[in-house]
Amino acid sequence: KGKKDINVNALYKKLDKLPNSIKTLVEPNMNLSKIKSIVTLLITLYVISAIFTYFEAITMTQAANRFARKLRTSISTKINKLPLKYFDQHATGDILSRVTNDIDTIAQAMNQSLSTLVSSTTLLIGTIIMMFVTNWILALTAIFSSLFGFIFMALVLGKSQKYFTARQKELGNLNGHIEEIYSGFSNQNFIINDAYILRILRPNRDETLLIKNEIENYKAIENLKISEKLIYLDENNGIKITKFIHQTHYYSSPLKIEEIKSVAKNIKKLHKLKTNINHKYDYLYKLNCYKNRIPSSLYLNKEYEDSVISKMNQITKNKPLVMSHNDLVKGNILFSKNKTYFIDWEYGSLNYEYFDLASFISENNLNNKEIDIFLNEYYKAKLNETIKNRISIFIKALDILFYYWACYYYFLRKDSIYKEIANEKKYRITSSLRS
Repeated sequence: KGKKDINVNALYKKLDKLPNSIKTLVEPNMNLSKIKSIVTLLITLYVISAIFTYFEAITMTQAANRFARKLRTSISTKINKLPLKYFDQHATGDILSRVTNDIDTIAQAMNQSLSTLVSSTTLLIGTIIMMFVTNWILALTAIFSSLFGFIFMALVLGKSQKYFTARQKELGNLNGHIEEIYSGFSNQNFIINDAYILRILRPNRDETLLIKNEIENYKAIENLKISEKLIYLDENNGIKITKFIHQTHYYSSPLKIEEIKSVAKNIKKLHKLKTNINHKYDYLYKLNCYKNRIPSSLYLNKEYEDSVISKMNQITKNKPLVMSHNDLVKGNILFSKNKTYFIDWEYGSLNYEYFDLASFISENNLNNKEIDIFLNEYYKAKLNETIKNRISIFIKALDILFYYWACYYYFLRKDSIYKEIANEKKYRITSSLRS
């Protein structure tokens, strides 16, 4: 190697001794002006490309956001036209997920993919032209190879699309779970360290509720293991901390047979509980409390109201009181793999067994088949037409009570959801009057 280096050096020395006319022919010649013009052209092209890329990004972002805004406006218009039944059958978080996550996914796809599609299409056409100009055989080989790639990609997408759909569905369910577990009509709830739920009472709370009764309820049902575990409850301000129940979910319409039976078993277990609590659910006190705080123009048909209450009083005459939840709406029932939980016991008290049964049937809009499954699981062989008629009376009584409850809360908080609930209850009452 050293010898080769010496020969090279000797060669350069000999070149230096050559005449200038020969040296100009042998020495490397660099056209710097040509290089400068190429560099200038490249810089200009890169700057122009950067400017166009910048404006392309702005344009696509604006187009995607305008499309998303238009889509959200259309969804909002559609939601306002939907019947209340739709919202009863779909989790709030799932609806929110459609308006937020799903539309964001579409907007993001437009923002990222459409601009890439345009530039990639232009690049593809230009590349194909240049490939055919250079070598048509290699061009055809590359095109057929790409076609095989597209076929393979289509097969993969066909298989993976169902998982994407399932992911979006589960995302909706998760949002529904979060929205309805950590928010409520009467309270504000917050998750702490993925272990506890902190409840803070909202202003203008139902004045018929007493926090000390809620404390007694949790103590009474603690050994049943059908509810969240109470950690702390302040009797003065209503701040409550409970254990967060992991791996639970609400039912998704329609209710599964196993879920209906599980709820019936929980109610039966609750009603069999021997307890020392002495606070009772005073239907008439609550009814009059709600009525007296709304305009009399909103009162229901007095004859119908008195008739239902009279029939309910006849049914409950000499009937024993049992420990009851009294508020078995969808948001207060959680399902895990092997258990069912009733949460939020602020309305719990001693009451007649028909109230919980009517509450679950009415507030969850069970159909006739689901009602039969539910009552058969609760009463077994004891179920008869008399019991069914009694529960039917209680359902009407609950519609009356919760109509006034919704009107009462609407005038307290001016929240449209209460107006919608009141309208739904009034519709059911009106339908019952016609029949």
